[in-house]
Amino acid sequence: EETAQVLEVSPGTVMRDWTLAKAWLRKVITS
Repeated sequence: EETAQVLEVSPGTVMRDWTLAKAWLRKVITS
């Protein structure tokens, strides 16, 4: 929620972006 306030986006957006980022990182690391 603090991140959402700093970036001026909704917590839902932060969580979605974080989920995408984790999936991307996992793909990069394992490839």
